[in-house]
This record gives sequence, structure tokens and C-alpha cells, in this order.
Amino acid sequence: MFENIIVNKPWGYEYLVYENEDVGVWYLNIKYGHTTSLHAHPNKKTGLIVLSGAAEISFLNHTFKLIPPDKTMIRQGVFHSTKAVSKQGLEVLEIETPKDKYDLIRLEDYYGRAGQPYENSSHYDKYQTPFATLRNQEQITLGDCQLYKRNGLCLNEYHTCVITDGGIKSDYYNVLSPGDIVDNSTLIRLAKKFNTCRSKIIGLEY
Repeated sequence: MFENIIVNKPWGYEYLVYENEDVGVWYLNIKYGHTTSLHAHPNKKTGLIVLSGAAEISFLNHTFKLIPPDKTMIRQGVFHSTKAVSKQGLEVLEIETPKDKYDLIRLEDYYGRAGQPYENSSHYDKYQTPFATLRNQEQITLGDCQLYKRNGLCLNEYHTCVITDGGIKSDYYNVLSPGDIVDNSTLIRLAKKFNTCRSKIIGLEY
């Protein structure tokens, strides 16, 4: 549905970089001083990776700052917002699992969208010149980061990995599953201890 689409936002724009049955990976470009709504996703977990600039991530009761190559995971139902606090703006990779842009509750919004659903097609533009995506390419550049689409866990190769298929399992539980973000040292430590499934990743190198 969102292939070759830019979704225009009052704070900037976003577009789909990669998707499979379980995971959607979106590129967000947020203008300096602007912020997403204070929103929650009732049914999906969200991962954020800063590609360039500085982000202020706010929750209902606290705020913290992220700069490249920082990352964070946000569980289902947690209200959060992302603000660009660097003058050059902010570039962020957002990972959603399961993929569903309409799984959204807006609590507060600077642009009058509180209580409204995700943007409708009047905010969509078809882009003629292809943006950098991993649909038909194995490697792209976004912000200050190189992204690689790979089969296998690729230990020791990347700074940060996004699990897109498979993962790591103990005898009874998923330790890492699609949509999870993990740094290289953690990935190596888990892979030595637990069973790796047939896995695919997006590897990030700054």
C-alpha cells in the first residue's frame, strides 16, 4: 500500500524503507523544533534508531535524548513522542511489529491531530525519483548510516542489527524476534548461548 509513497506530516515526512510479513521499517525526517504527536500503539512494538541529528524522546512522565547511533524499543501501549532538537533536523529509522500504520492513538498533538487516525491518502505523494529503500537493493545510505539487508545474523559485522526474520530462541521462548533491535556485542553474546533460527537482518554501520 505504501510502496513509492511519501507520507507528508506537519513535522516533516516519512516513507517505507523495507517490509515483510511481520516488520515495517520507516524513514522519518523531522524538522528542527518539530515533534510527532504524543501517541501510543496498542498492538505493536516500536523501535527507534537515530540516523543523524538529535532526538528528544518523551513519555508521559519523563524525557531523554538520543544521538547517533542510539536506539530504543517502546512496548505496546506506551505513549511517546519524538522531537528534533538539532538544528539540522532529525533522521530516524522506525521499526514497527506487526506492521500497521493505523494502530495509533494520539493523546496530544501540536498540529491539532489529537484523537485523529493516521494520515489519509490526501497526505500521500507518489515519488518519481526513487528514495533509498531496501526493497530491490542490498545496501543504501540514510543519514550518517549505511544499511545492509543480509541473510543470517552476521556476527561481528555491524554496529546495530534489526531482526527481520527468524531470531534467537531458548528451548521454550523467543530471545530475539522480528522487530527487535540489538547491538553487535549483545547479539554475539546471545548467539553463543541460545539457538539461532533461520534469520535475516538489516545491519547498520555508522
